[in-house]
Amino acid sequence: WNPDLTPGGSSGGAAVAAALNLGFLHQGSDGGGSIRIPASFTGTFGFKPTFGFVPQWPLSAMGMLSHIGPMTRTVDDAILMMDVISGADPRDG
Repeated sequence: WNPDLTPGGSSGGAAVAAALNLGFLHQGSDGGGSIRIPASFTGTFGFKPTFGFVPQWPLSAMGMLSHIGPMTRTVDDAILMMDVISGADPRDG
């Protein structure tokens, strides 16, 4: 990651933390690229999970548009994080 360039989105801080190895698991929220763009700009890994894979509760201000998802250095770390945060929640619609 180049500190002279933008990390590219509202979850850019999580992407930079992952790029600098400041922990293993970081969380972002994505309604229009806010996980995917910073991950791309910083050389880290992140994705927006599909609806129903990660609980939507509590709902964000963006409602069902925004999802939380992993931002990590490696795919293996993202798999570990998804094992923890994924699953059904009875409060989801």
